[in-house]
Amino acid sequence: MTSSAKTKKTTNTKLPPNPFIFEILDLVSTQRSKAKKIEILQEYSTEALKAILIWNYDETVISLLPDGEVPFEKNDVPLGTDHTSLEGMEEPLSLCEGW
Repeated sequence: MTSSAKTKKTTNTKLPPNPFIFEILDLVSTQRSKAKKIEILQEYSTEALKAILIWNYDETVISLLPDGEVPFEKNDVPLGTDHTSLEGMEEPLSLCEGW
């Protein structure tokens, strides 16, 4: 007789110091309950994260970025060292109106 043991998949809810916004949002998206999502957003709250969420979900904010394709320029720095962050930006929503 074969019995199948149910294994509970646990999600690591700790991120490295100074996580990127995509890492925070990835972790939030893996949570099942609204309370846990809120807890993680509060734990890793930064001005840059708040700016991104406001920019995307506040209907009174108007993006000043033009519609269409992003003018992409290849970054020639070595792979793995090309990360950028909104943390150093003084006014992350300077590209928005109504903020």
